[in-house]
Amino acid sequence: DPILRAMDEDSGKLDAEEFARFFRAAMEYPGALRRDLDPALAAAATMNLWTGSVHSWLRQGRTPSLPGLFRQQLSLLFKGLT
Repeated sequence: DPILRAMDEDSGKLDAEEFARFFRAAMEYPGALRRDLDPALAAAATMNLWTGSVHSWLRQGRTPSLPGLFRQQLSLLFKGLT
């Protein structure tokens, strides 16, 4: 459906902008994130991690818990961003 596709694309762009704003704001705090971090790239990585986590969770029969799976993977991602 073209309307749903357009809405999804708009939503994805807004999400990416919001995540990038979050990363830019976090970079203002010394030691919070790497100073050479590209906020747009970090936003894309976070969004891709979320999508991949949901797909993996569905393939695994909805176990373990989705929040737990995402929290573990996001923790690993953030360790590379600091």
